[in-house]
Parts: sequence; structure tokens; C-alpha cells
Amino acid sequence: MAGRSSSEETPSQRRGSSRDKKTLVLVGTTGVGKSSLGNVLLGLDPTVESDDDQQQQEGFVTSASTETCTEAAECRDGFWLGNTSKPVRIFDTPGHGDANDRDYSFRESLAESMRREKHVHAFIWVKNFEEPRFDHQDASFFNVFSQMFGNGFMRNLVVVLTRYNYSSDARRRRQRANSSLTRTMEGIRNQLRIQDLPIFAIDALHDPEDETQSRKFQEKSAALWDVIRDFSRQPVSNVQAVKTELEELNRRYKRLQKSVEKKDEAHAQEIKAIKAKQKELRRAQKDEENKWESLLDSVKESYENSCAEMRRMSSDHQAGMKKLEEQNAELKAKYQRQKKKVEDLQAAQNQRQEPFGGLLGPCTGPPRHRPWFS
Repeated sequence: MAGRSSSEETPSQRRGSSRDKKTLVLVGTTGVGKSSLGNVLLGLDPTVESDDDQQQQEGFVTSASTETCTEAAECRDGFWLGNTSKPVRIFDTPGHGDANDRDYSFRESLAESMRREKHVHAFIWVKNFEEPRFDHQDASFFNVFSQMFGNGFMRNLVVVLTRYNYSSDARRRRQRANSSLTRTMEGIRNQLRIQDLPIFAIDALHDPEDETQSRKFQEKSAALWDVIRDFSRQPVSNVQAVKTELEELNRRYKRLQKSVEKKDEAHAQEIKAIKAKQKELRRAQKDEENKWESLLDSVKESYENSCAEMRRMSSDHQAGMKKLEEQNAELKAKYQRQKKKVEDLQAAQNQRQEPFGGLLGPCTGPPRHRPWFS
């Protein structure tokens, strides 16, 4: 049997699909083996290499790592375990709890696929038996999918525990580890509060050469089919993706962060403008300082020139005064000499008049001349 994706199905083939084709949706966290289970339920090799184009057209690509291999809801049409009387359409969904925080985008992809599909018969929650603890990630998954699909999700839910090996060696290892399938099933039912929840341990990677493993695989797969067959299909045409509380908080955080970033950007622009204004004011202040410094330098230079001129003039004045004093002293000396010369001349004149003084007597005044004819 060669299954293929619904995106390659022609309209005539879709019209030819019988109403009893069962639509199954494999859900669960990342790395639990959904793709391998989907392949083996289609009667294909459980592992499909990513570089094998032919196998990818028939089955789901699988990965040995715990990282998400399926990045969008994928669909394959085929038959249950290859039985052509049991047509199925299986959706393989991206794992919940993606390491790159793409859960919401994955749920959007799933919701879009479900709206096109319109109806679903069963949701198969795939869980790794080797990690049986019902943790916060599982609780988050059930909360989200219950909101997406409503009550129909829990009504048409079936659990498949993968990696439960039925070999005798695996059974002894579980006994030594005190690991019990019954206790694991009871724990899941108690956590989900659904006591009649169908749970099956199916090892998609069982050894077909091992009689016990092969028989158990056929038995559990048949029992799973019986449960799915009795489920009534659930409408999913109005399904919308929802966010977990953490995703909603992250969304609000990112929105606030963007708002803060915008405000920060506005503040940065304002600070930039203030710095530019400060730079402009500092430049104007520097220009003003340079202007005043130039003016002060000019005044200082003028003052120093004036002082130098005054000192020169003072020096010239002092020199002039000294010269005048010298001239004055010289004139005084000349005057004294002239005065002495006059005095000497007068004294000499007096001495020449002295012989007539005894005859004439003392001269009491200028002689009074009488006219000659008196």
C-alpha cells in the first residue's frame, strides 16, 4: 500500500472516499514517536529517512532526536495496518513543547488543517512509556487541546504508550526497575480523571521477527482499532488555535517590550536631540568665549600699547624736564655772572667818582641845575 498526503489528493479521489474512513489525529509532546506510530499504523516501515523522497510520499518523516521533526500538520491516506477494508486518514502533528517556542504556530497549522477536514474520529495521545510521569507540559497540552476542540477531544481520546517492548529481556528490566504498565495506566487515568480512558501499549519499533512482540503488536493494534471504530466523529470545522497561559504572558511581555522599545527609541531620539542642542550651545558658548578672549586680548594689547606710550612720554617728559632744569641752571649761572659783572662795573664806576666826593660833599641827590641866565 502506498499512502500519500491529502494535499496531493485529487477532487475525484476525495469524492470517492467512503464515509467510513476514519480520521485520526496523533498528538503529544516532542520526541515521543508520533511519526513512527503513524507509519506503522499505515502498514509502512515505522522509520522514514528524511533524504528518501519516495518514502516521504508514503509515510511520515521520523527523527531519532528529541527535536521537532514535523514542523506542520501532515496528512497521509492509507489503510489500517495495510488492510484495504479499513481506510484511514492520519494526521501527524508537531510536538507540543517545541524547543524553539513554535508551539502556537504549530497549533495554528493544526487548526487550519482541521477546519479543512471538518470531522475527526479519534485523537490519539502518544506518550513515551519510559517517561510515564504526567508533568506540567502534559497538563498544558491537555488544557490547550481541550480549549481548541471542546468536549469532543476528551470523548474521542485514546492513549497509546510507545516504546513498551514486549520482549522477555525488556520485561525482566522492567521488573528489576519496578516499572509497571498497570500503575502507569492508572496514573494517567487518575491525572485526567477519566477512569474508562482507553490506553494501549504499542511498540511501533517492535521486532517483527520476535513472535511475542509481533503478536502483542497485532493484538493491541486490533483493540485500538475497535475503540476507534466505535467513536462517533467530532466536528472540527470551527477549531481555533489557543495560547497557553505562558504563551499569553509571553505575548503580553513581547507587546510590552515592543512598547518599551518604542518609548526607549523615542527617548533615545529625544536624548539625541538634547545632545545635539547641547553640542550646539557648547559650540555657541565656545564661539562667545573665543570672541570675548579676542576682545580681551585686543583690549590688553591696546592697554599695553597705551602704557608703553605713556612710559615713553613720561621718559620724554622727564628728559625734557631735566633739560629744562639744566637750561634753567645755566641761565641762573649766566644771570649770576651778568649780575656780578654789573655789580663789578657799578663798583668800578663808584670808585672813579670818589675823588670828587670830598669837594662836593656827599651827594644827596642829583644836582639841581640852574639856568645859566639866572
